[in-house]
Amino acid sequence: MMSLLLHKEEYQDKVFEQIPWLLEQYKEDVNVFHVTKSLRQLLEVSGEYKILLPKGKFQAICSALHDRICSPTQQLIMENQMELCYCILLLARSSPDDLIAFLHSQLKIKNETVRVASLNLLTAIIGADCK
Repeated sequence: MMSLLLHKEEYQDKVFEQIPWLLEQYKEDVNVFHVTKSLRQLLEVSGEYKILLPKGKFQAICSALHDRICSPTQQLIMENQMELCYCILLLARSSPDDLIAFLHSQLKIKNETVRVASLNLLTAIIGADCK
């Protein structure tokens, strides 16, 4: 379904308008794995069709994913952890400069957990085959 919507330029804005609602689901008491899978589908399809995410939406997704990875209160199941990291890799493929800038900004934060997570993500990006 995502493929059909993003393929047509006239529906892209409607899909992108739903991103804040989707990210808000991380704060709700829902199965976050399904939220991450939905983000993955959106990022895969936008990458497949070479559709750039609007800058504000890109940053919002980066922040939400990074927050989920850094969250000390959340015990991430391995499956969701892998999905989160894969979403970060998809973001790296679509706009490497923007993602690196985001992670660089996270390295300036005094919270050690945030800095370590950012370094781990940079390591994963460097080690990945991002073709």
